[in-house]
Amino acid sequence: MTRSVNEVVAVLRETARAAIGAEGITVVIEDKGSCYYVAEDAVSPLWQGHTFQAGNRISGWVMHHRHTVAIRDVRFDPRIPQDAYAPTRVRSLVMVPIAIRLHGIRLIVEKSATSTPMRKPRKVAGPQA
Repeated sequence: MTRSVNEVVAVLRETARAAIGAEGITVVIEDKGSCYYVAEDAVSPLWQGHTFQAGNRISGWVMHHRHTVAIRDVRFDPRIPQDAYAPTRVRSLVMVPIAIRLHGIRLIVEKSATSTPMRKPRKVAGPQA
């Protein structure tokens, strides 16, 4: 069953936070060297609707390397843009690349937390969601 990008984003936004026990999730789409923060379900708004250069964001790093990343404290990781994260409640995060190819777009899900212990994320979507 083929789904549109909007359908996949909607399913992730509605289910990922509860499925992985996150205080918030963000769905990011990579498009032409940029990271578009397309949806979020979080305690407070972060970057939904904003676009950033992939090289300036941890989301870009995750998409480029195609590896899950877990960061216990965002204040001490050189891949984190401190000016962007400092005013937020985000203190730890897990970013998971999702192997979904729709119209050449790659997706990732970011799990953020303030001070809760990090758990291993469970599978949220199969290879062809």
